[in-house]
Amino acid sequence: MILLVVLFLNPAIPVANGVTFHRDEPPQSQPQSLVLAGQLTGDVVAVAVHGPRAYLGLGLRVVVLDISHPATPWILGRSDPLSGAVTGLALASTTEGLAPTHLYALSGTDLHVLALNNPTYPMPVGSFRLPAVAEDIVVARVVTTGRIYAYTAAGMQGLYIIDVTDPIHPVTASAFDTPGVAWRVAVDATTVPGRTYAYVTDRLHYLYIVDVTDPNHPVRAATYSGFADGLRAGGIAVANGYAYVGTISKVFILDVTNPERPREIWYTLTTEHLVARLVATGHYLFAYGDPGDFRIINVADPRNPFVSRRYDTRGESLNVAAGPPPLGQDPFGLYRERQSRLADR
Repeated sequence: MILLVVLFLNPAIPVANGVTFHRDEPPQSQPQSLVLAGQLTGDVVAVAVHGPRAYLGLGLRVVVLDISHPATPWILGRSDPLSGAVTGLALASTTEGLAPTHLYALSGTDLHVLALNNPTYPMPVGSFRLPAVAEDIVVARVVTTGRIYAYTAAGMQGLYIIDVTDPIHPVTASAFDTPGVAWRVAVDATTVPGRTYAYVTDRLHYLYIVDVTDPNHPVRAATYSGFADGLRAGGIAVANGYAYVGTISKVFILDVTNPERPREIWYTLTTEHLVARLVATGHYLFAYGDPGDFRIINVADPRNPFVSRRYDTRGESLNVAAGPPPLGQDPFGLYRERQSRLADR
């Protein structure tokens, strides 16, 4: 896989390749240029990003990259081999408001917890055996209790929730069975004050919205199946009261200000293929459609979205993560991978 570090730039402040950036433009301004800043190769299907570091699932290991300078990412360290290929990654901190202290890695039917005290060696400190191979993971803190939970899309077992407050001894919190194969999961704790919801896409063409305010007792809030071309287990992202759901060729936008009554308000054509991964940040939605079709969708007005940029990754991409830029740079970074080989620097 290849890790791509891409910068979204606006005109007026000089940067590399003669592109400029307007420092005084509001955050919602449309990206004007998409520039490939750097690239690393390797067999990667999972990525997580925080500040100047990117964490990759490289075969059986987790590799830590320093991306302070996106044009020249370099390897800081790597973990010992885990129980299987790393297919999902999520970051969390045991202390609210601080930098991530642990990395959560899906590896077949295992969830591994790695401590990040030493960036040159992510050290496994705990593990948990899942009832099925998990396809996706989100880790989030419950504000009212301070406990930390891992929400996994655990295939035939549906939504599986693990209490990882004690990173050395993760324990089962609960499970919510979806009729088909749970594929992607997103968690939203901001749309409805005091409530937390998990959004799960299922290979039987459904979106399940589950109230996980009490992670030990999940309750179905709604099921949505009104996708014109079939869901086919696409990507899912939730932000600012809207759910973005990837299907064959389209991204559907649902108003979920009332999660018990989701309403389709628009869809935007993005690709001829499955939109497998979505990331929402600010006024932009980053959509990846197989094979290698990556697009930036402006959703400042969710009722009138439009594709502002398109990028061909020239290969099969499997994951995408977005995060704030290193070194306080004005542009924000986007980090992707696709198939190839990783070379140490």
